[in-house]
Parts: sequence; C-alpha cells; structure tokens
Amino acid sequence: MRRKISSKHNRTLNVLDTGLMVLILAALGNNTFPANNNFHVAIPVDHRSFGIDVSHHQGTIQWDTLLSSNAVSPSIDFVFVKATEGINWIDPEWERNRTALKKSNIRHGAYHFYQSTASASKQAKHFLNVWQPSSVDLPPVLDIEIDFDTAYHHEDSIKTWLKIVENSSGFRPIIYCSLDDYQRYYKRRFSEHQFWLAAYSRQLRIADMPNVIYWQFTEYATLPHHNEIQIDANISTISFN
Repeated sequence: MRRKISSKHNRTLNVLDTGLMVLILAALGNNTFPANNNFHVAIPVDHRSFGIDVSHHQGTIQWDTLLSSNAVSPSIDFVFVKATEGINWIDPEWERNRTALKKSNIRHGAYHFYQSTASASKQAKHFLNVWQPSSVDLPPVLDIEIDFDTAYHHEDSIKTWLKIVENSSGFRPIIYCSLDDYQRYYKRRFSEHQFWLAAYSRQLRIADMPNVIYWQFTEYATLPHHNEIQIDANISTISFN
C-alpha cells in the first residue's frame, strides 16, 4: 500500500530487502516457503491464507488469468482493493477490479487511504459512496500511513472515520499501519479494532497477536502473468476455504 518511489530507489531497496530476507531465512530455517513460487518471494508458513492488495499502481490486472484454477502457486485466497483517498479521489482501477472480483467470488475488501489534512467525516462518506458495501465483503480497511506524532494529534478524526463507516455499513473497519506504529500507539489506543500490519524486515507470529489478522510481509512480490509488476503480498490467520 505504500506510496510508490522512484524506480532507481525502488531497485536499490529491492536488493537490500532481498539480502535481508536471505539472512532472516537462514536464521529461521523452515519458517518460510522457499521463493520458488509464482510470486518470487519467500512466504511465511505460519498462516491459513495468502492474499494480495492492489491499486492503480499495478495497472490493469487480468483477473481471469490470475485467479483461474492452477494458474498460480500459492493460490490467492483474498484480495484488498484500493477504493478511495481523501475526500474526492477514486482509484482509477477500482470499478474494474471490484467488478471482476465480484464475478470471481473470491473474498475481497476495499480500503481507503487516510489523509490527515482532510475532514474525516467527508472522507468516510466519500468512501461509503464509492464502496457501496455488500454482505459478502470483507470488512473495510482504513490505510493509515501518517507518522506517529501526526496520528497522535488526529486520534479523534481517525475514530470519527471508523465510527461513521461502522455505523453505516455494519462492518467494524480494520486498521492498516506499520508494525512500529502499532506497537507504539495503535495497539493501546484502538484496542477494539483488528489490525493489518506492514512489516518487511521482521518476522511476526500473528497467530500469537490476537488483534492482528493480516500481515503484509513484502512489497516486492511479483504479480504472476503481468510482466514482473511488483505487488504487496500478505498472509492471514483467517481461513477462507
């Protein structure tokens, strides 16, 4: 979900991230799948399902190919799709992704990228208008990527967004944030919510973290059948089978 950076910087981080992962794998032994899968990344084994999250950054996704039987290994169990950002922006690929995933019957949900400079209530209403939830959706996600100090001063606004969306949709939203911010702030202040954590250089045992149900463990997976496009990869404690 992280905002994309320059390709040169991206390649540098990719090398560093890969090297760090190799060291982690050596230390952990059999705690991960080897990287000889269609996503070209080591996947932690301590999970019940595997999924991806997408936005316009991945361009036009060929969902029929990606989700067809035996097309990729491991198979994709769930997908989160960017819907909105701020008070008026809609992801250009949202409608297409949403329509295709509904037809596929794969479990999926929508997320909103929070902007600290915009009205929380207007952001919530914008998201709800675009998302138009159905009973089969996964709970929505509030993607919070502001720094710790900013989040501290916007706690009431964040809670406003969460409350409006929950009251309107009947789903209690999930909070997406970094592992560091979760440990420093959100775990205490939003204990009634479940979390989706981004942590790329540290191994987690989310089965031992009651409020954490998704772990985004890399932003450098390769989207199969899509010309080496990079994508975020996730695991979950939830079984979708």
